[in-house]
Amino acid sequence: MTERTDLLVRYRNDGDDFHVLWTARRALRLFDPKSGLAAVAVEGISEREGIPAREGILAIDTAEYYGSEDLAQATQVVYSQLKYSTTAPDKPWTVSGLKDTLQGFADRFTELCQEIGATAVADKVRVRFISNRPIAEDVGKAFDAAISGTPVEEQNKRTRTAYTSLLKATGLTHFQFSEFAAQVDLLGDHESHDAQARLLETETGGYGPFLDTDASIRMKELVRSKGLSKSARDKTIDLNTLLRQFGLGSERELFPAEPKFDPVTDPVPRAQEEAIVRAILDSPWPVIIRAPGGVGKSVLAQRLPARLPAGSEAVVFDGFAGGDYRRGICKSRIVLHNKAKMSEKAEFIWNK
Repeated sequence: MTERTDLLVRYRNDGDDFHVLWTARRALRLFDPKSGLAAVAVEGISEREGIPAREGILAIDTAEYYGSEDLAQATQVVYSQLKYSTTAPDKPWTVSGLKDTLQGFADRFTELCQEIGATAVADKVRVRFISNRPIAEDVGKAFDAAISGTPVEEQNKRTRTAYTSLLKATGLTHFQFSEFAAQVDLLGDHESHDAQARLLETETGGYGPFLDTDASIRMKELVRSKGLSKSARDKTIDLNTLLRQFGLGSERELFPAEPKFDPVTDPVPRAQEEAIVRAILDSPWPVIIRAPGGVGKSVLAQRLPARLPAGSEAVVFDGFAGGDYRRGICKSRIVLHNKAKMSEKAEFIWNK
């Protein structure tokens, strides 16, 4: 193998790894219930989408499903193609470079319009081209002109040339291209390969210590496995897939341990209670109460809310979980955090 051939192989590998890193970051959002993300398909569309892709399938590197994998039930579906360049990161994408991708997206767009109608497609389907390279200015302006309905004769020469080339590349009419353009996001100047790797490390850490220190490696392995031939009929990643990948038994293990305060019966009021209540009410800042184990911090924390003025808001948080972390019962981020503290526990309360 010549040095030139060796480099070409490595450049191709850069692009493949960029795809894996980006998709891993998207799939990680399955841990966030607020994202609405239901599944991520790798190298194609979900088998449960309900409308087989006869056209445009090669243009779809990653498909994101929000609400449901079933297109009829989904709130949004996003098809993405990713392109990465190590050698020419500043070279703009022109119509000729985008031709195959846009043709594939347009074919899938036309297919879906025929199956579920243009209104449904406009409501829930988006297609995205993502690259570290910039998008040529005339391409962006041609898409803007199509979306706004600017007549061809009113476009400047460069925009008009790009617009005409886009019509030819997609095989769409003026009206069809206008509808198609409204569903397309051309996202150039994306983060580099190395930046994607750093972001994945940061984002996996953001979900807490329940993820191992090799969490980013596990995410990459999962995405790669879904792109192999063995996953041709099972190419999607959902929350259950992630849980299995990290050895978690259920969603419950993503959350803090449930409180396990001992029942407070016949408590003996402490002489310090009045002073503590006054300190909380008088302080403009949160008040932290520290004491050795066994002196009654949990009892005090449960009694204090009743001593605060009407309308006060109190949250009593159990950071100890009845010692479950010592028995390996719970893997939640809070319990694992407390492993480092072992015998120490604390309750925090302040008047709002």
